[in-house]
Amino acid sequence: AIGSSTQLRSKRELIMQFISKVDESSDIDRDWLEFVKTQKETELRGIIIENRLKPDDTRRFLDNSFRDGMIKTSGTEVDSLMPPMSRFGSGGKDRTNRKESIIGVLKSFFEKYFGLV
Repeated sequence: AIGSSTQLRSKRELIMQFISKVDESSDIDRDWLEFVKTQKETELRGIIIENRLKPDDTRRFLDNSFRDGMIKTSGTEVDSLMPPMSRFGSGGKDRTNRKESIIGVLKSFFEKYFGLV
């Protein structure tokens, strides 16, 4: 069922991890919410560190995205999350590639947790 649902495919790994931890003493609703909250925070912390993003700005950007129901990639919001890089010469191309990579990571994160938080 998870594989056939387009909405659940991005959440498959998360769901399977949770299922492997469930036992007869589990309070499914409470444990699921706590599990998702913990996993989301752990994954977000890793994304911030790995991509050297500004933590507070990144959290605010994603909170707004979850509130609005979409990741906004136009404008300068994503640029404001990134560490300083040259915008000129070959550095400009590197910055563009880096921005696209970060957008991809943030979109994947958003798709995984949207509707769960």
